[in-house]
Amino acid sequence: MLTRLKVSGFKNLVDVDVHFGPFNCITGANGSGKSNLFDAIKFLSALSDTTLIDAAVSVCGEGGKTPDIRSLFHCVGGKYDKEMSFEVEIIIPEQGVDDLGQKAKAGITFLRYIVQTS
Repeated sequence: MLTRLKVSGFKNLVDVDVHFGPFNCITGANGSGKSNLFDAIKFLSALSDTTLIDAAVSVCGEGGKTPDIRSLFHCVGGKYDKEMSFEVEIIIPEQGVDDLGQKAKAGITFLRYIVQTS
């Protein structure tokens, strides 16, 4: 379960820190970043299974458009940020199944990831 997401420099998200519970409701005005919050989660999810470029294309290449990876970076006045950062905290089940289909027991169930691009 995702318990925390901290994002900076991704699309219009700058210094955003969201704590999640078992049930969440995301609300806000148009253009406030609700969809971008979900795009950040999608980007990080893709990044766990693929390259940085492929993860970026999975988020910015939707709708048949030619992907422009710069569109993932925060932009003000036509100037793009040079960095973006993510901090993610998750709780994973103690019991699970590994990639080979074998039962596995997690030694640690609380994980924290920090990802920075520049």
